[in-house]
Amino acid sequence: MISISGGRYQLSQCNIKREGGFHLASALQKNPGYLKWLDLSINKIGNKAVNELFTKFDISRLTKLELYYCGLTERCCARISDALKHEKSNLIELNLSSNNLKDAGAHLISAGLFAWSRLEKLNISRCGITSVGAFYLSKVLSCISALYSNDMRMEIGWQATELREMDLSMNKLKDDGAVYLATGFKNPFSHIRKLSLIECGLTWDCCSEMASQLSSSECLLTELDLSSNNIQDKGVKKLCLALKNHECRLQKLFLRNCGLTSKCAPVLNTALKTNRHMTELFLMGNKLDDVAIKVFLEMTKSCAYRLKTVDVSID
Repeated sequence: MISISGGRYQLSQCNIKREGGFHLASALQKNPGYLKWLDLSINKIGNKAVNELFTKFDISRLTKLELYYCGLTERCCARISDALKHEKSNLIELNLSSNNLKDAGAHLISAGLFAWSRLEKLNISRCGITSVGAFYLSKVLSCISALYSNDMRMEIGWQATELREMDLSMNKLKDDGAVYLATGFKNPFSHIRKLSLIECGLTWDCCSEMASQLSSSECLLTELDLSSNNIQDKGVKKLCLALKNHECRLQKLFLRNCGLTSKCAPVLNTALKTNRHMTELFLMGNKLDDVAIKVFLEMTKSCAYRLKTVDVSID
């Protein structure tokens, strides 16, 4: 689809290949204009064309860059990393999902988030990342840096990366990767609010550590998606330890297709009754009986509880 207006170039699904990417790079070099949003998703442009584009056009000027499913590998990530840590970078949203970036790419992207990056939304789902890549990203969530005045005195304060939303779904993170990421939740300067870990090979083994971090007063995470992982009833019972803690700020929890049964319903129900923040719960695709479903739905009708939405549909 081609759409060019208001500083936005939307060229997704246009059958653009490497040669077309070179032509686009040359065109943007000659007339960069006021481009703020570039979408080249679902085109087989590859690393060479993307690197050519980054050479001829300063992507740090963009606020949003979408390169979903473009046949990319870690070889394009160094240029992206440089743009992210540029002192005057405007990039706020980056979508690199469904590319073969692997852990090496995650490492490079992470390096770009330590310095001046203003990035708030990062999507690197389905990129072949393992727990090793999750470790690199966890360091970003855990870090803080000093802000200095012009005379290099630390007068302004401390900050963490501006990252607010991260999607790592459909990567092979496994339990170790989830635990690494959870360590960043306790960073008192962190801005992270939304984390998606759909279909990442997780089990109940990571839930104790995640519950511990979610219970921290420093954790500001409000939305967590653990759908399509083998959490099972054991994992939900562990997560309930966080939900019962008044410090836990989760407002939305997704547990779709997690192998749950009605056995976890009483514990989850008790936790939700004392929870101060949870408003939306997604349990579709689990084996809950009618009694458990009715109890959850009744909670949404009572003004005594914060819970307002429960999705227990099969599909």
